[in-house]
Amino acid sequence: MVQSSVEYVEYMLESDESDSEVVGDWKGIEAILEETAENDKVRISERVRQVYEELEDRREVFDENLEEIDQRIQKHENRLDGTHPNEEDSIRRKLMQLRDMKLQERKQYWRDIQDLKEELRGLLVKLDELDQPGLEELI
Repeated sequence: MVQSSVEYVEYMLESDESDSEVVGDWKGIEAILEETAENDKVRISERVRQVYEELEDRREVFDENLEEIDQRIQKHENRLDGTHPNEEDSIRRKLMQLRDMKLQERKQYWRDIQDLKEELRGLLVKLDELDQPGLEELI
């Protein structure tokens, strides 16, 4: 697209058209570029909002999962008290599994959050770039 714009500029500079026609064409191009940039800002801003919602949703799911696992751990720990020695080993194995599940849930939550934050950083960089003065403002 940059090459096409450069070719168009060269054509306009070489053509015999009056300056008012060239300025008119530039204003049309400038309007299209501004509209495209504004549409990009809206689209990226919407995705930023969605990522923030996903971060919040993921936190809620994580909290619910941890609460459920903690309840199951507590239930098994309570069963452990006063249990016949034959059942004690199976309850301890189950407790180890539940604690491992809790650890895995924390790791998955951390990975999910890191992925979402990385996406968010990229989106914010794009928004910042769109807010920077355009080429037409520098000329």
